[in-house]
Amino acid sequence: MSSITKGITVFLMAFALSLVSSSVLAEKKEEAKPVGYIDFTSKEVALIFGLGWGKGELRMDGERIPLKGRILSLGVQATIAKSELTGNVYHAKTPEDVAGSYNATGASAAVFKGAGEAILKNEKGTVLKVWSTTKGFDASAAIGGLTLELVD
Repeated sequence: MSSITKGITVFLMAFALSLVSSSVLAEKKEEAKPVGYIDFTSKEVALIFGLGWGKGELRMDGERIPLKGRILSLGVQATIAKSELTGNVYHAKTPEDVAGSYNATGASAAVFKGAGEAILKNEKGTVLKVWSTTKGFDASAAIGGLTLELVD
């Protein structure tokens, strides 16, 4: 194996390990009871720069509140996929606390169907722990964000 190949392999392994470690650490901190639940379906297209859009529902305090969202990403990626997210909402006092911008860093790969997990936090301190399934083609190592809005 050439030194360049070894260097790339070590870099990719370190990157993957850092993602897993940060996810595990964040998960251990998240012992609170969920205050709500979220379901969200999105479509995303990406080639270096990614753009996605979607809609969903927030269930909180006995209410069902429609959501819409946008996804922006930048990195090494090629994606044409539909994703379904479901998850728990933590540290939100009102539905308005769920609206906002969430940041994410991650690597993923799916050909036709894949699954993943992420912990996202917005500027108001609301945390989303979400599980996703992806249908389509997704190969990415990117940084990005999800912006959620309440629909009136």
